[in-house]
Formats: sequence, C-alpha cells, structure tokens
Amino acid sequence: MSSATRPSDSSSTPTQHNTLNTVWAWLITPHQALVGGDARRARLTAILMTVFIPFLVVTLLVFPIAIDILSGNPIDPPSSIALFTVGIFVLGYAFCRSQWYLIGTASVITAPVLVISIAVLDDVATATPEPIVLPLMCFTIILGALLSGGLTTPTKDTLLATLGVGINILGLMWLVPEWQFSDIFIGLAFNTSVGALLAAEIAQREQAEKLVTQKIAELEQADKALREANSSLEKRVAERTQDLEIALREREEADRLKDEFMATMSHELRTPLNAIIGFSGIMLMMGDLDETKTDRMKRIRSNADRLLNLINDILDISRIESGRLETLPVDIHLSDFIERIKEQTQILADEKHLDVTIQKCEKMPEIVRLDEDLLTKIATNLISNAIKFTEEGSISVTIESIEDDKWRLTVADTGIGIPVHMHDTIFERFRQVDGTSKRAYGGSGLGLAIVKQMTEAMNGKIWVRSEVGEGSTFTVELPKTIQPTVKTQSGAVS
Repeated sequence: MSSATRPSDSSSTPTQHNTLNTVWAWLITPHQALVGGDARRARLTAILMTVFIPFLVVTLLVFPIAIDILSGNPIDPPSSIALFTVGIFVLGYAFCRSQWYLIGTASVITAPVLVISIAVLDDVATATPEPIVLPLMCFTIILGALLSGGLTTPTKDTLLATLGVGINILGLMWLVPEWQFSDIFIGLAFNTSVGALLAAEIAQREQAEKLVTQKIAELEQADKALREANSSLEKRVAERTQDLEIALREREEADRLKDEFMATMSHELRTPLNAIIGFSGIMLMMGDLDETKTDRMKRIRSNADRLLNLINDILDISRIESGRLETLPVDIHLSDFIERIKEQTQILADEKHLDVTIQKCEKMPEIVRLDEDLLTKIATNLISNAIKFTEEGSISVTIESIEDDKWRLTVADTGIGIPVHMHDTIFERFRQVDGTSKRAYGGSGLGLAIVKQMTEAMNGKIWVRSEVGEGSTFTVELPKTIQPTVKTQSGAVS
C-alpha cells in the first residue's frame, strides 16, 4: 500500500513547489515598464516589503492582542502608530509594483523614521520638544527626496538610508534620557544587518552588470575585428581564386604545349629509330656480313631497340600523368596472346641462355575482355625485367583463374631478388634497387611504375614476393572483363 501512495505524494510536491514559485514571482515582479537598474531596485524593495509587512502585522497587531488574551486583560485596539506603520508599508508595496516605484522606495526608508519620531513626540508631549526632533525629520524628508529623485546610485541609496535610520535610532537615546543602549540595540542591529546585506547584494549585482557590460563591449569589439578579418579573408580568397584560375589556365596551356611537344618528339625520334631497326634487321637477314660486322649490326639493333623502349616508357608515363590513359577493351584470345609474348621476349632470353615457360591453367577461359595494348605491355615489362635481372636459371609465367570474374598473371624468376624494404618503393617512378651511377643493370626506373599504373587502370592490383638471392615473383590480379573509359572535356579519363 505504501508503494501505491508514493506516486501521488511525489506528484503533489512539485505542484506545490510550482504554485509557491508562481506566487513568489508574482509578489516581487516589478512593473513591466521598468527595465535595467530600475527593475532591480523595484524588485529589491518589493522583496523587502513582502518580508516586512507580515512581520509588522504579527509584531504590531497580532502579537499585542495575543498577549492581552493570554494575560486575561481587556483587548486593546491596535495603536494608531501600529496601524500607521503597517499602512505606510502596504502603501509602499503598492507603489513598488507600479512604475512609480521610487515613491515606494522612499516610504520604506522614511516610514520607520517617521514612526520613531511620532512615538518620541508622543512620549514627550508634555515636555519641551528637544531641538534634535526637527533636524531628524528634516533629514528623513531630504533622504526620501534623494531616493525618490534617483540622484544617487542604488548601493549608495541603501547605505545612505541605513545610515539615516541608524542616526534616528541613536538620537532616541539623547531625546529620551530614560532609554538605554540596550533598549534600541535590537532595532539598530536589525537595521544595520539588513542594510549591509542589501548593500552587498546590490554591489554584487552592480559588479556583475559591470562585468556583463564589459564582456558585451569586448564581444562587440571582437565581432568588429572578426568582421574585418572576414572581409579581409574574403578579399584574399577572391585574389587567391583569381590567381589559381590564372595558374590553372597556364597549366592547361603548358599541358597542351607538352602534349604537342611529346607528339612531335615521338614522331621525330621514332621515325629514325624505326628506320635504323628496320635496316639493321634487313642487313642481318641478308647474311652477307662477316662475323665482326654482324656483331656490330646486332649491337646497333639492340641499342636502337633499347632507345625505342625508353622513349615508349617516357611517352607512357607522360600519358599516365596527364590522365589520358584510356582503356579500350577487346576480346583477347590467350593462346594467341601467349605466342606473341614468347616472340617478343624469346630473343632476350636466348641472349642469356635462359628458359622462359608460359603456362595457362585448364580452368582459365580462353578469352578475356581487356585492353590488349596495356596487357601486352604489362606482361612484356615483367618478363623483360625477369630476364634482365636473372643470370642463370629460368623464368616461369603462369596464367590461372582464381574466381569467376578474376585471374592472375604470375612471373617468377631465379634472379638476384629484391630486399624486403624495397618491395613498395620499386613501384615508384625512377626507383631501382641499385640507384647508383655504377649500377650493373640499366634502365630508366619507369617500367614497374608504368606496369602498376596500367594494372590499376584496368581495376587490378600488383604485388611482389622476393628475397635477396632467392629470385622474385610478381603477381598481377585482373578482372576478366572491364568497361571502356571515357575521356572528359578536360582531357581526364573517367
């Protein structure tokens, strides 16, 4: 049963708190026309009134009547001074809730002093009025005028009012000789404590407002600096964009000139080289040269082939860098492809007395649809490299199917091998295992870089397994079918 009643108890507590908060907020909320410091001062006065009015009603009205009842004495009606005091505070609270809150503030300060003065005058009505009574009342009127006029700051208002009331309370000791300090100590201490607390609260709020104002000024200054920086940045971005556009146009023009130059040089270099290769081949085929001339002619043919291959590598890497490496897939019959590769690489192998075997697995289909020119260059480069770096032994080429849509071309040799730390760098341009000027093997260092780019152009990948002195195995993994690439308006291939 206790568990069933807890939800209702817990649900009623927040409602009561909300009701009390709403009532309290309504009691101390100033008039909507008041803002800033005026609203703060009106709220403080309303808080003071809300606390003092019940206190005065209990101490001046209810408490004396209760004392009479408990003592069995006839109930005396409330004194005129008590009614006057409560009335002044109620009137002041009403003014505090309006836009004329300064009148309420003045009444809070002047009411206690007037009550004290009336009480003193009532007590000494039969005697000659002391000269201090008139200055005290004048001081109270002047204090109220200052407060209602708003001529001082809120903190000074509170301190000035506290001082004024304290002077009036202390003046009673001189005005009524029978009174001792203990008679007025409670009133003086209460007045001083409340005044000090209010002054501290107001001073803290003023300091907070000062800090807020300072922060607002700093934020405005920072915002101004940010706008200026943003404007400057936009100007710099616009200038930089213009510079980049100019640089882009210059680069496009440079690419165009480079393409024209490469095309011209390709024609100008390949034409005489092809003539040299062709005539040297004819002279070797005629067989009317003695042994010395035949050897020299073979050297001419070999160096011409080497130079032509180097020119082709440079043209290929230039085409790759400019994004103009297109793929044009066609049906490739692997049997014919293997025979062409053998014809192109057999001469190199025979010169070094190496055996080159190319084997196609039975599960590998006869036809693949790839770019024939790129595939031929990939296979030729890998086999030529294997022959170049192998002094004795053999080169084994394997073509095998690994999945329904993928196959592998593997070239393994028994050559000098590659250090493990060079397995990735050898696929970079101009990278060689021996990069010194006294290296034993020639080449430009572009072959494997070209092979890697061409493999990736056909959506494939390449890797190597090798150790020094143990030979190398290069593996190319390619799809069995690719789609043709499309050249965009900018010349790039997608």
